[in-house]
Amino acid sequence: MWNALLIRLGFRSRPAPVVPETSADLIGRTPELRDLLARLGYNPRLETESARLMAGLKSSIRAEITDYAAFQSAVAAAVLRRGTVSPAAGNFALLDSLSETADVNSAQAILNADPIDGQVPFIEQIPVAKGGQLTWRSPVDHSLIRRRPVDVPRFVEAAGELERLYSEPYPARSEAMRLEVLDAIARLRRELDRDKSYLPTPLQFLETKLQDYKTKSLSQEAADLTRTVFGMIERLSGLRCALAAPGRNDTWELAGQVAAQAALYLARPGIQIPWLTNCVLGLALHEKLTGATGQRVSKRNRKKMELIRRELAAGYYDGTETARRLHRMEGCGFDVISLVYTLLRLHTPSAAGYPGRTGKVAG
Repeated sequence: MWNALLIRLGFRSRPAPVVPETSADLIGRTPELRDLLARLGYNPRLETESARLMAGLKSSIRAEITDYAAFQSAVAAAVLRRGTVSPAAGNFALLDSLSETADVNSAQAILNADPIDGQVPFIEQIPVAKGGQLTWRSPVDHSLIRRRPVDVPRFVEAAGELERLYSEPYPARSEAMRLEVLDAIARLRRELDRDKSYLPTPLQFLETKLQDYKTKSLSQEAADLTRTVFGMIERLSGLRCALAAPGRNDTWELAGQVAAQAALYLARPGIQIPWLTNCVLGLALHEKLTGATGQRVSKRNRKKMELIRRELAAGYYDGTETARRLHRMEGCGFDVISLVYTLLRLHTPSAAGYPGRTGKVAG
């Protein structure tokens, strides 16, 4: 009451709210968590670097018209042919723009607005009807338009970097899909070596294989466990902030949520690591959830309980001995969530990786 009054009168500042840590922050500062996710096939560097290199490969492509007079004739013929297919069945806006150009430079500028996907109907793409549906396919040879990298050595270097990224198997990911990525890179190299090389088609193929690897290569079990890890660390961070917030009167509800996270964690052996174990234990033994009050517990026993919490936060403790001490604390008036004792059985000095713990537990 006095704190609220002093805050209202301006004699004391309101405490800053505790902001939950993001998953990226926690992963960034916790090697043990990164190692777990790597074992489950999560590799943000692989995806980030793949996207960067792929963007570089695509952005280096420029279109060049080899014979502008022949190109003009082909565009005029394509404009006449557009009436043979559905009005919505091709990139006819591009075709119309090209039909109005007066010189090769303006035509190439239009083509280079989208040098990979902006392909010209009937010239770079041929309509094919199959099964009652119309699709556009690229012919093998393009005699009027070349689409090649501006800087070939740099293009080759970027393709090599991408190839090295996928040169070794990744845990929990499909080996067949990794080999498909390497095959797509080899296909890109072969096309680049041709005298009349045309790069959009192999680049589109490579991009498809990279996307497949990103979204489909994880085993179902690894994908489920990865989602569980991300969901758990976000919920644990949120609960930590809720327990740190002043004036909360929903302690029993928070205790139930912490117990639910403990049960979920115990049911997933594939994600159990000392760091996460200690995070869950730290929340389960938070001072707001132990139920002890000054009237029921002596100052000495409160200090003993605080020592247990600090040992858990540091990650250096013996699970069996800590369980024995907690049983004694329950006899002194503290409440302990029952799953705490199961969590403690996961932790032994050898399992915790002594010496060389991975750092302080969040919180």
